[in-house]
Amino acid sequence: MKPFSLFAVTPPGLEDLAEEELKELGFKGLKPIKGGIEFSAHWKGIILCNNYARIISRVLIRLESFKALHFKEFVRKLSDIDWAQFLTLRKICIRVHCNHCKLYHSDALKERLLNFLKHSIGIDFTEEPSPTNDSHLIIINGQDDVFSFSLDTSGAHLHERGVMKFRAHAPLRENLAAAMVRASDYNLALWDPMCGSGTIALEYALFHLKTPLNAYRKFSYECFAGYDKHYCDKFLSEKEDCAKNTCPKIIASDIDENALECARKNIAKAGLDDYIHFEQHDVNQGAIDSIIEGVQILANPPYGHRLEHFGPALKSLEMMNQHIHIEQVACLLPHSFKQKHHEVLLTTRNGGLKVSLLKVTR
Repeated sequence: MKPFSLFAVTPPGLEDLAEEELKELGFKGLKPIKGGIEFSAHWKGIILCNNYARIISRVLIRLESFKALHFKEFVRKLSDIDWAQFLTLRKICIRVHCNHCKLYHSDALKERLLNFLKHSIGIDFTEEPSPTNDSHLIIINGQDDVFSFSLDTSGAHLHERGVMKFRAHAPLRENLAAAMVRASDYNLALWDPMCGSGTIALEYALFHLKTPLNAYRKFSYECFAGYDKHYCDKFLSEKEDCAKNTCPKIIASDIDENALECARKNIAKAGLDDYIHFEQHDVNQGAIDSIIEGVQILANPPYGHRLEHFGPALKSLEMMNQHIHIEQVACLLPHSFKQKHHEVLLTTRNGGLKVSLLKVTR
């Protein structure tokens, strides 16, 4: 069987880290471009990528491309794509992006695709505004009259692990936390002194335990006509049997009791209670007596207008870099905060703001 042409979508600036992750998973022939990674793989690759790649946003199958100058031509060429091997659900989300195309009206293109699919497959599709795990997402990209079609295999955005049900103020996206983990010295023990909902601690544990995400959530590829559940379950079971099950010590603390309670509930839902220790600390007071030797601090301090209140806490974190037990300190902050004693480990955007993981150098 011919492999699928795939595209792993990544947050901006995290393409290199995502490529490193996919290489470790055994993928070859990777081609990083702006916004993601191009590669080819069979069914195992789709399953592996969705379940074990932590940084990417979603995995797309690139179906077909063709040139069309008129709607009749557009509809006629839709039959070149084997839609029936994938589409089984009634709910469907269609996204259209056109640039320099005669057929530029996105609603008209959506309407023609929906009508074609209803008549060719025999399913009375209902259009949804956003993709979910029980709907199909089709993406049409039109550039200079050439239309490319992609089908999503992930469903809900992959940062939605399925365990972070309890949220503190301004939670961090899970795939950004995963990128922070990979960019850091992940062989060290971890202390997140501003843990909030516990996202960084969770991703640190998932990284080391190699837990497949199907333990917590569903994927849209499970609804494809060509999906073999027995094959998928067997493959993931065999991979879990070979997984590394050791994890460095992880300490998550926060001054906010409500945030700590959210974090505890999230970690409990993930079944990771045995790997993460919680403490209530005020970073300004430098409460590190219980912190073990050889630990790194990895944190997402409050920034924006909230940093005026938490400024002293940030200074305390940087000063901790001199403590004998602390191996390194790295914080996710606005890129404009970079100073001479900072090393940039990654740069991306978070909520529209350019941010960097800044490591404090000694």
